[in-house]
Amino acid sequence: MEIIAHYIPSYTRKVIRNVLKDSGIPVHLKGEVADILLYRATIVLTVVTEAFAIYQLAMASFPKRQD
Repeated sequence: MEIIAHYIPSYTRKVIRNVLKDSGIPVHLKGEVADILLYRATIVLTVVTEAFAIYQLAMASFPKRQD
């Protein structure tokens, strides 16, 4: 194990130590600001995509009348 630890950069070891530390914060938010922004952007895109899918299903369910 000592040999493997020798090849891991110190910054990576610090990040791994931070993620594995039990602080009550969810793993996906233990990083810096970039992780929080990526998480929030993912949630927003998911909600927008689901709303668009529901809208498209509603439009397909009630087709326009052709006179």
